[in-house]
Amino acid sequence: MSPITRISLAAAVFGISIMVPMLVAQTQPEPLHIRVSDIGKTVTLIGQLGKPLGQKLTVRGRWSIPVSKEKGTVLKDNSPRFTVTEVDGVRFEGKVEFNIGQIRPATYRRKNPLPDFEDWASLDNQVWTMTVYETGSVQIRPMERGEDADFPIVGNPYYFRPFTSELVVVVTSQEQATEGKPK
Repeated sequence: MSPITRISLAAAVFGISIMVPMLVAQTQPEPLHIRVSDIGKTVTLIGQLGKPLGQKLTVRGRWSIPVSKEKGTVLKDNSPRFTVTEVDGVRFEGKVEFNIGQIRPATYRRKNPLPDFEDWASLDNQVWTMTVYETGSVQIRPMERGEDADFPIVGNPYYFRPFTSELVVVVTSQEQATEGKPK
């Protein structure tokens, strides 16, 4: 390979290495800045269920206890998960899963439809229909998450995400699943 070819090749590689990040940066939208005081006035937040936060909804879904797919054993965080299958009577496309800690009962006379911790396993494979509204909380923390952190965080638990969706339960109905566990 001649020196001119080498220089041309090096210049082409250098040019590509500069252009690719610029093209990628152009395709990513700039973050939208919204004042907290505008939320609910001029800004409507859309939740994970595809509806505005605070709107009363009827959701149907199935409870499950998380299991390792490789080992078939219960995971370390084995708290029950509620996977939404319908919103307002329409099949829900996509996958939205709420940890039991993201579901807050606000039912008549504060009767909690969720079992105590010792009985969480009883939720496995139950299908519930709930009247809820989706809300959430902002948990933005100036925290190091790497090896230099005081306590490194493994994974991305829901309570460390910048915004955590929650369901506030108003009414529930429960039925034991008859179609078996989902695949």
